[in-house]
Amino acid sequence: KEAIEKNDLSFAGYRRSLLRSELGKALRRRTWWARFFYRLRWPWLQRLIWRYLGEVILWVMDHFIIGWAERQAQRDGKIASHNEERTRGAVQ
Repeated sequence: KEAIEKNDLSFAGYRRSLLRSELGKALRRRTWWARFFYRLRWPWLQRLIWRYLGEVILWVMDHFIIGWAERQAQRDGKIASHNEERTRGAVQ
């Protein structure tokens, strides 16, 4: 959209723009976590991590990896956050 408005379809700032977006942040986080877990060569260590840190990992995924589109929309001021909507519903 921005490129069309500026009549610049060269993709000159695309990489920088993508990496700064919530999608880019989520992709970098996913890449880091994937590299980290695939380097764990010992099945017993992987079982230990998932057994004792499974809830922590799920929380991290929920808050930092999944939901990038909603975070991008919030950053751009396009939608209210899910928490704000819940709070408004409870007040009414």
